[in-house]
Amino acid sequence: MQGCDASVLLDRIGGGKSERDAAPNRSLRGFGAVDKIKARLEKQCPGTVSCADILALAARDSLVLVGGPTYPVLTGRRDSAGSFYDDVNIPAPNATYAMTLSAFARRGFTERETVALLGAHSIGKVQCRFFRDRIYNFAGTGEPDDSLDADMVGEMRAVCSGDGAAPMEMGYYRQGREVGFGAHYYAKLLAGRGILRSDQQLTAGSTVRWVRAYASGHRGEEAFREDFAHAMVKLSALAPLKGSAGQVRISCSKSVE
Repeated sequence: MQGCDASVLLDRIGGGKSERDAAPNRSLRGFGAVDKIKARLEKQCPGTVSCADILALAARDSLVLVGGPTYPVLTGRRDSAGSFYDDVNIPAPNATYAMTLSAFARRGFTERETVALLGAHSIGKVQCRFFRDRIYNFAGTGEPDDSLDADMVGEMRAVCSGDGAAPMEMGYYRQGREVGFGAHYYAKLLAGRGILRSDQQLTAGSTVRWVRAYASGHRGEEAFREDFAHAMVKLSALAPLKGSAGQVRISCSKSVE
């Protein structure tokens, strides 16, 4: 994971592990959709649009479709020829706020930008294995994580009953209906209803000031959307390959020989 270079899309090369094999990436979906987009682009303008650009544009457009803000996406990225299994460094679901801040700081993101980016967790799904310890035996205590709201523990246990294969909606709820992308995520954290410990931990340290700011009604929602858009522009420009570096893949899952 060197930057915005589509290395995560590559299949295994020469028997070695790919980024897809790394634990944080095993639940990633949507590879087929990217392949379909790439195939159509290759018919219209062969060898021109990189898989990295497709990912950056698709991230923005997907966000808009679920009610998020739009933002400008510059193009011209090129694709990595390799995948970097050993370099995948994504904060774990049970990370403390300090660990999360450190991971993002290594990529140049501030505390405020980090808290804003985690607002992406207002949408999506998460598998029980990423939070099971919080609801049954947190830190070996035999009890749930005491930072969790009691009703939330019951809701999470209901998802994990049986084989626990069904994912839990990250989409937080308002008055009985699911809402899309938005700052309601931060209000739920203040109420002790963060599904992942790494989310709930945003209320445990200095980061809580940004959680409170984003949860503060209409003005907070506006501030969050603006901050998230700016942080996504920065994320989409993270160490891109350009010029003669890298390549433009014909298939997003395979490097050019």
